[in-house]
Amino acid sequence: MPAPPSASSPRASGRGPALSRRGAVVAVPLTLALAGCRWGPEADGAGEPVSGTTPPPPDADRVLVDQATALIGDTAALVAAAVAARPRLGQQLAAFATLHDAHLRHLAATPVTTSAGEARALAGVLKAERRLQEGLIDLAGRAGSGILARSLASMAAGVAQHVAVASEGTR
Repeated sequence: MPAPPSASSPRASGRGPALSRRGAVVAVPLTLALAGCRWGPEADGAGEPVSGTTPPPPDADRVLVDQATALIGDTAALVAAAVAARPRLGQQLAAFATLHDAHLRHLAATPVTTSAGEARALAGVLKAERRLQEGLIDLAGRAGSGILARSLASMAAGVAQHVAVASEGTR
């Protein structure tokens, strides 16, 4: 005779069955991809001051970007100072310097203006990348191995992130 459901089990709480690990691995990247979240300036010029008026106060995300830039910059300076004072640490700390530099460049990046031909080429690549992402999500859902399912779902999430970044200048 099976044990009665505990008070914390899905059946006892009336919530239904719990999401399987494979289902979560597939659902999370899919949810992120479909959410269409983006960060950065709006392409339509919203929030830009009208000529002759005072600019609006910075939005909350801009404040956070400024804070992140300061934190990363301070830490990058500490890494550089440590390497300058103790050159033998250079190789061991090189990855931190590279990481901080990449993060600072990312935070400072602005969308690029493209020509009509470049825009069409970019749109074609983005369409193909989205098909790849969808294919990887489908394959992850059909994988028999949890390791393979996680790997494929992770690949789909990586593609989704790159598509989101590459799409920022096209909206």
